[in-house]
Amino acid sequence: MEAANFLERANHLYQQGRYSLAEKEYRAHLTQNPDSSYGHRRLAFALLRQGKSKEAMAEINKAIECNPADEWAHYGQANILKHCGKFKEAEASLKEALEIDPEEEEFYIEGSHLSLRQGKFDDAINRAGTALTLDPQDFRGHLYKAWGLFGKNRWKDAEPIVVESLRLKPDHADSHALRGHIYMSATKPTEAIIQFREALRLDPTSSLAREGLLKALRSRNPLYGVLAVLAWVARPRIPLFFGSATAVLLVIWIVILFLSSILQWIAPHLLNLCMRFDPIAKHALNEDEIFIANFLAAWLLASYAITAVMLFFANHTNFLAPTFFFLYGAPFLFCRVFEFPQGKYRTHAIIYAGIAAAIGLAGIVCGFCPSTGALSSVCTASINCSLTYLLLCLLMRLLHRNQARAY
Repeated sequence: MEAANFLERANHLYQQGRYSLAEKEYRAHLTQNPDSSYGHRRLAFALLRQGKSKEAMAEINKAIECNPADEWAHYGQANILKHCGKFKEAEASLKEALEIDPEEEEFYIEGSHLSLRQGKFDDAINRAGTALTLDPQDFRGHLYKAWGLFGKNRWKDAEPIVVESLRLKPDHADSHALRGHIYMSATKPTEAIIQFREALRLDPTSSLAREGLLKALRSRNPLYGVLAVLAWVARPRIPLFFGSATAVLLVIWIVILFLSSILQWIAPHLLNLCMRFDPIAKHALNEDEIFIANFLAAWLLASYAITAVMLFFANHTNFLAPTFFFLYGAPFLFCRVFEFPQGKYRTHAIIYAGIAAAIGLAGIVCGFCPSTGALSSVCTASINCSLTYLLLCLLMRLLHRNQARAY
């Protein structure tokens, strides 16, 4: 089959969003044309769409090697580097593309988005303005300029610009999300909720819309506000003390740290559980959060039933305390592992949490032994789960240490 046929079919599959099939066709094209800069570049984008950023980077580098004067290969390199959070390198690649073709509007659009990702709002506004002089009908230029103005707290100036963006492309989720945030700045939560819901209808994965919807709901429902405050208070903190501290202050610190840890386990998931059964708030939850809320509701209902049976029929009290700890603490521990992205990280976290749960159950069994008693059982289960939780927090922090601003 001719290479042109592979390429034509690959581009068609790419436009349909069938990236894995497009990848196969691009590779078939490159088998016959290994020096095709265009083929390597298109394959890089197909790989990036599948989350294969390392392979995508290798292909885009091959495209540049095949044709260093291909401005779109440098543009693609900048796009992939931006996706990987390597903003400084992305700026350098984009500069290469602009040196080859300084009149290409798409490069300024990419530069504006890159500036937004770095929080450089003035640069984002200027680059979007340059793009709009080249193509006033590109909705992205209006959108990114509006985001830049909003980032500088000039939401009144941003409002007519995002309206123009929606006029040019009414079905774009980020434009609706931005308008929702502008409504929130104008203290119009009802109008904001409408925009956030529309954004989530268009793109259920939009973090901008989900966060905005949650913020709008908090302003209307005191329950969400209280749980959100508890979740904020319970953020991981490591208080440091210098000099000599009295025993009283040490005890207070330990109590505060313990309560903060408990809140950190419970508050975010209780917030999601309440939102799960709210006809509006449920749209702010992603698939994992919905699963966690359903799991938590089922576990807690079962725990209530087991607790009732234990209180009425148990004649051995040593195991009651550790059992209560396991029933009402373990589900929040398991909920934490679903905050890891799908793949090996989540699998490893689930395995580790499962081992921790098994050791916690062993602590409950120890409660039946008169020589150990309930206190040692509680210690076994609580220390084990606490260490597990601290490790999971550390892994999450390391995993997301390079997480970029979402725009």
